[in-house]
Amino acid sequence: MIVTIDNYRCALDRAVPSNNEPSQLDDLKFTVVSAGHLKLKLQALNSALAHTPPAQHHRLRLDDTLQGALPRTYINRSEEVYFLVKSLPWPSMIPEVFVKAYGEVLQSRPFTNTCISTIKKHTPEFTWRVSAPTFSGIRPLLPELDALCNTTLNDYFQRADEKVKPFAFMHLPTELRLQVYEYLVPAQAFVQVYSNEHPRSDFQKRLPERLEILRICTALHDETIKHFFDKPTLLIEACGKARNPRNRALFRTETASEYAGLVASISLKVRTKFTRLEIRIVPDLISTVGEQSHTHDTHEQLDISPLQNICAALPNLETVLISFPKIDDGVVTAGGMRMRPLVWSYYNNQKFALEWVCAQLPNDGLKIAWDLTHFRHSIEDASYLREEIVSERMMRELIERDGSLELAQSAAATWEDLQRWSEIRYVILEAVKQR
Repeated sequence: MIVTIDNYRCALDRAVPSNNEPSQLDDLKFTVVSAGHLKLKLQALNSALAHTPPAQHHRLRLDDTLQGALPRTYINRSEEVYFLVKSLPWPSMIPEVFVKAYGEVLQSRPFTNTCISTIKKHTPEFTWRVSAPTFSGIRPLLPELDALCNTTLNDYFQRADEKVKPFAFMHLPTELRLQVYEYLVPAQAFVQVYSNEHPRSDFQKRLPERLEILRICTALHDETIKHFFDKPTLLIEACGKARNPRNRALFRTETASEYAGLVASISLKVRTKFTRLEIRIVPDLISTVGEQSHTHDTHEQLDISPLQNICAALPNLETVLISFPKIDDGVVTAGGMRMRPLVWSYYNNQKFALEWVCAQLPNDGLKIAWDLTHFRHSIEDASYLREEIVSERMMRELIERDGSLELAQSAAATWEDLQRWSEIRYVILEAVKQR
């Protein structure tokens, strides 16, 4: 079997079978041999279509045609096919996806992007779902695949697709259109800003935001805007400095100016909807014992204030909410003793990130609110919690000025977060009162 190094770059944490045990993952590995079999299948499809009048294509049993394309050890130019499609998920399923989409347009209706998927089992305890690419992801590659495989599948599809009448989407009932918007752009209680220059890693996968629908027409643009952007909260995850790859796309010293540009580029019609800016402090969690925590010797970075530009770009901004995510690693006792080194480092990084953010906030009368649900692991002791709170300069100054802190719930709060808040609310209120 011919394989490349890419065949061994797999993020799945799985056991390695013994030399005498056949791997149950062999059918998922896309190799040069797989690419050769893919080429044979596409050529078999093209041959079946070429030898049948177009008006009779809907009668062909193309699934049987694919089954008849038997693999061979090596197919000429299969390496080029491999490098063209290897980035797609489960590229061996391209012929099956094409057959499904082609069958739909032959019936004079738009093709659908329904995923072909299957459950794969490696061990009795370890299973996962594998999904093929949708036809929308495959279609741009068809001309190149035709050139490599000496086929004309793209021409067949285009001729059939030209006979499909446009779908009267705006004639659908409103509730059905809203379901489509929910699929394209899942509704949340907030709108989150992400870095474009530093894409999110696998650790930060979110539901996709496919906003191409905004460019179709004014009516769809306005309806989608109302569905997705009609929210009072703009959320930003801030890290200060990031060494962990999963945090490099967050609002930090290296991406702060980019974030300011992204917010400023949002249309004024959308920016006027935001009355609250939530900044979630997400420090690194990779420091070890003996590693130096962040210090405040980067005054040139603290003096840069892209956060002021973000606030200025939100004309109806009333509140800036500072929140903290839940951490799962490490525990502390009620008195703050026996804290694991990893958590100590986490809180040191949290302190740096918080001070970096607070140094940028404008002093123009904005209300500053706090969600302290996950500020610390240990909250049973109100006096200890107060010591931790007043150790943060901004919280201490607000308590001294106002007699307490303005508390609010994160727009991203889960049911578990709300349950924890109901349990710790009294302790937090006692801790933030001025003594």
